[in-house]
Amino acid sequence: MDPVEQREQVYAIVRVDLPVEGVVSPSSDWRTVVTVKGILRSEEAAKAETDRLNALNSARGCVYFWQTTRVLKAQGEADAAG
Repeated sequence: MDPVEQREQVYAIVRVDLPVEGVVSPSSDWRTVVTVKGILRSEEAAKAETDRLNALNSARGCVYFWQTTRVLKAQGEADAAG
């Protein structure tokens, strides 16, 4: 199977806790301020969920955004659809 066919496009919902103090270099532990909240299969659903979460949590010192990404299947991994 072509490697390109082994990638499924999905949309990650990401939260960044603000302020991002003390996280100043690539070696810093970004896991303390960045969280992947979930993965959705639809861009429209990702936009809607991001808007919902930003409205719901606007006073909590965090911001949500969505990012297009890929699901990479390991070579030999069976496709869930068969």
